[in-house]
Amino acid sequence: MAEVSPPTAAPVAPSVPEPRPNDLRIVLFGLPAAGKTSLLGALGQASAGQEHLLAGRLLDPTHGLAELRQRTYEEAPRRTADEVVPYPVSYEPFNRPGQEGRKRPVGAIVIDCDGRVANDLLVRRQGLDEHSAEGTLAHEVLEADALLLIIDASAPPTQVEADFAEFDRFLRQMEAGRAGRAAVAGLPVFVVLTKCDLLAQPGDNSAHWMERIEDRKRDVDARFRDFFARREQQGAGPAFGSLALHVWATAVKRPGLLGAPSRPREPYGVAELFRLCLDEAGGYRARARRAHRRLLWTVGVAGVLIVGLVGLSVGLIVQNRARQTDALQARVEDFRALDRGTPAERLRGSVEEVKRREEVLQSIRDEALFSSLNGDDQKYVRERLEEAQGYLTYRAALVAEPRPGSLREESALAKLKARLQGKDGLALPSEEWADTEAGRLHKQMLADARELQAAVVEARKWYEESKTMAEGLWLFEGYKFGEEGARWPAWTGKVEELLAPDRRPPFDARAQPYSAALLFDSVRKAREKWEVEAGGLRRLLDATAALGLAPAKDRPAVFRLASTGPVDQLPARLAELKKAYPRYKEDFNDAPDRIDGLRLSDVIRSQVHRQALDLHAALLERGQAEVKRKLGARGAESADRWAAVRAWLQSSSDLAALGEVAEALAPLARLKAKNPVRELVTFLSVDAWVIEVRTVTLAIPDRLDLRPDPKALLKVNHPKSEREPALTFKLAGSMERDASGRVRLYRYRPVRSQRIVYRPGEKVGAYLKMADSQYLKWLTSPSRHYLVLRLREPPRLLRTFEDDDSTGSPQTGVRLTFAPEEEVPAVPDLMPRE
Repeated sequence: MAEVSPPTAAPVAPSVPEPRPNDLRIVLFGLPAAGKTSLLGALGQASAGQEHLLAGRLLDPTHGLAELRQRTYEEAPRRTADEVVPYPVSYEPFNRPGQEGRKRPVGAIVIDCDGRVANDLLVRRQGLDEHSAEGTLAHEVLEADALLLIIDASAPPTQVEADFAEFDRFLRQMEAGRAGRAAVAGLPVFVVLTKCDLLAQPGDNSAHWMERIEDRKRDVDARFRDFFARREQQGAGPAFGSLALHVWATAVKRPGLLGAPSRPREPYGVAELFRLCLDEAGGYRARARRAHRRLLWTVGVAGVLIVGLVGLSVGLIVQNRARQTDALQARVEDFRALDRGTPAERLRGSVEEVKRREEVLQSIRDEALFSSLNGDDQKYVRERLEEAQGYLTYRAALVAEPRPGSLREESALAKLKARLQGKDGLALPSEEWADTEAGRLHKQMLADARELQAAVVEARKWYEESKTMAEGLWLFEGYKFGEEGARWPAWTGKVEELLAPDRRPPFDARAQPYSAALLFDSVRKAREKWEVEAGGLRRLLDATAALGLAPAKDRPAVFRLASTGPVDQLPARLAELKKAYPRYKEDFNDAPDRIDGLRLSDVIRSQVHRQALDLHAALLERGQAEVKRKLGARGAESADRWAAVRAWLQSSSDLAALGEVAEALAPLARLKAKNPVRELVTFLSVDAWVIEVRTVTLAIPDRLDLRPDPKALLKVNHPKSEREPALTFKLAGSMERDASGRVRLYRYRPVRSQRIVYRPGEKVGAYLKMADSQYLKWLTSPSRHYLVLRLREPPRLLRTFEDDDSTGSPQTGVRLTFAPEEEVPAVPDLMPRE
């Protein structure tokens, strides 16, 4: 095992008073930097501020723990340099209400060790020498009444795996050493996970942190249980020296969690650990003393019997059966003398004590001469044995059940509650067992199940009701077309109330049982659905407020103000948009009929679309007016003029803001999100377009009585072309219709492979003969310099091919589309018109 470099200085061992031979000995064993000394410092902190968790008062006569406390919480922890450092303490337990007499104080010595010495014991992989000198770590381990194996819970998995392997070997060595000393069974061994505050992750609440701790405890417990199972399968368990394993988690402070600030001076799990450790060590010491007395008595009696047997072997053989019966009778009488009056008193001890009681009774019951006992004694033994066996069976069944807080399904929780209440399930077999360990566990599990079930229902209903309210607002319930203008303020108020930051569930989500209830699948799903609804509703409120529909607090109507105010205020409006709606690019980028997949009511959808479309058009009109003003009189169009416009567009902060605002507004108007300023700059930067289209589609609305001559060619003229017309297309296939069914589509394909190169300033036009011998001519352009835009504008209908262009009527709705679309430039949104 790798050695860990220690810190520079070492704590000084506390001054030790006169030895107290009756003191319990609790040994902390762990590798360097595992957190042993900090754990004792946290014990000093707990003794000062967590007496309610200690259930008593912990006295520190040498002030050693006080010094460690100061170093842990006010200075820097230091490595223990001595092989072992004892810290004598006295524990004065509090009396419980109604308890008769006062509990006696308990003396103990808590022993810290140098992690390097512990590492050396592990690396050597040798058995512990029962003749180890006093003051050595090996001696203290063999003399311990309780042993704490310290593991850094935050260590990398590889390090933890290595620690497990070494502790596995160490436990085997320790069992062998203690077995050689005929140690009593059940040495309390606590596997203590330290530094659990480091397990917390960003965004964790108390429930998440506790769940991470429990996961780590379960993993450690499973690994050590597997060690014991392997030992039992291998038949390697010694008669004495077996271990009673406990897994515990601690932290010297509580980390900052979601909704709960950090508490750097509040230990977690430390007070409870040492209270349990003192109880277990005391029980172990008492068993050891009883075992020692029995051993001395057995040796003395055996000596007497051996001497007597030498002289009286014949008489004993004759009287053997009678004496064996008397001995068995004496065992029963001895057991009766020490037996307690009520079931609660008989079964009140730990499960190990009840098991030992069962073993004694079973050994009496299994005696060959059991039937020679009188009837009352036989009945007594059978009843007490059945009682102990029934209790252990019931307790095992109870322990095997999952704890309510570990469940995640309401149905499973209901079944557990029913089993705990049902007489055919896990209901307490006798009210007299109420004050036993199993009785208290049953009471706690049933109370937890009831409390948790109520919390789950309450939490789930709150989220479901919140979602229902949100759905009503999505659907604009009670609002009709024509009334929406007057209804928006009331709708806005309800949405703001539902989404208010101070609107929280009527329970503390960080405290039990609600922290556990929130982990249930039904509650989690209800919460997720509500959060989706709430998120979408918040985005809808932002959008409608920005459009000027919803008069919401702290949500300015930036789109309406930007579309109506002076142009020089647009940079301020853009800054206001970014501040009030920081996620506007994502939140306003959905189609206005759905947000987060939630369909809006017709009232809201139509209002959002109409308002956004009007404001977007108004914003573009203002931009066109500014471009037109910069360009000058229409007849003054030239390459130089447009170059000056392009340079101005690239440098104007007012127009840059207009472009960004229009781009943000476009999706709400069901338009493609594009920046019209950058679009015009890109258009003006092109020196020439290569036009080589594969398909041209002519769209004619049904309201226009126009039919193209099926034999006529669609022709495009370009004076720079080598041939005239420059491009020629013929009708391909039959007439089709668009998705609405109200527009006829005619597809034309090139007569031959052909293309033109168009440069700004050149003339270009198109014409097509109709079935009635009239002509559609594309000769109107928003720009006299970029006449290629004629192909994107509605044509005029002329009686004859020679008619003057101005005599024809514009055919609104008739348009040409091209494939590839980008071959023919589209009209930029900011291109000014007459």
